[in-house]
This record gives sequence, structure tokens and C-alpha cells, in this order.
Amino acid sequence: GFDTFEGLPERWGSVASGTYTADGKVPDLDDARATFVVGLFQETLPGWLAQAELARRVIVHLDADLYSSTLFVLTSLAPHLKPGDVLVFDEFGSVRNAADEFRAFADFTAAYRWRYAPIGATTIIPLHMPDSTLEMAKVFGATPPLNASHAAPAAEAVALPHVGLRRAR
Repeated sequence: GFDTFEGLPERWGSVASGTYTADGKVPDLDDARATFVVGLFQETLPGWLAQAELARRVIVHLDADLYSSTLFVLTSLAPHLKPGDVLVFDEFGSVRNAADEFRAFADFTAAYRWRYAPIGATTIIPLHMPDSTLEMAKVFGATPPLNASHAAPAAEAVALPHVGLRRAR
């Protein structure tokens, strides 16, 4: 996994830069199948991609939180992604900053004309979230429940992401 272990590199909505720090301490791993690449995506991902063997189908779990980080990762991965590869977003429908990963994905798919198919989504999004969150719900066929008059929401939340997306052929 990629991480700075020094917290967020920039403010994330109301969350301050440096939040979520591990004080630079990289966790010990007792599993040879997993490694950590320490540093910012912009500093570490290009070199890693240059030596990575990505010929087989891949699953990429994005927990970049920030718009800038997510967009950088997606644009860096674009030449390597194949139909059938899977992207899993951790903050695609974040209650804290609902638009960051979703907006980066929307901008990426528009710029690269990339088609995708949703394969799963979990979490609960309050209905009072910004319009961008409700737009995400539409992508996945989820709509806020309406009362009998269809004029106002009848529930406080609608199920939405964590989300998995598969690149379409």
C-alpha cells in the first residue's frame, strides 16, 4: 500500500492537514505478499508503475481521500487499466467530503472517455448531503425514498459507497 504515514498532505474539507498521522511510523508486516511504499503518490507511484507487472487483471483499492491525490492516481493508472480491472474507492461517498473521490473519478472518466460498471456499494449517506452525493446515488440506481406525495424524502439516509467499479469493455 502507498502512504506517507504522516497524515493528510493538505486540508480535506474541514479536516486539517496532518490529520491521521502515524508519526511517520510504518507498521510492521508479517506477510510477504504485502509491502508499503512510503511517500506521496506523486513521488512514489510513477517509479512503482515503471517496474510493476500489471498484465493480469488488477484490483486497485483507492483510499486517497483527496481530490488531487485520487485524480493523480487515476491518471497515472490510466495507461495500465484494462477492461475487467476493478477499482474500489474507500471515500467515494464520504459523509465528510462527499465529492472528492467521486469528482476525481467523474473528471477522469470524462477526460479519458472511460466506461465503467458499478459492481457494488455500501454505506449510508444522509439525505441532507450536498447534491453531488445525491448524484452519486443516481449512478448506482439508488434514489432517496419518497413519501406518498413524492414531494419530500421519507427517510434520513440512502445506501451508497464504499464502491466497486469495473472497467467496461
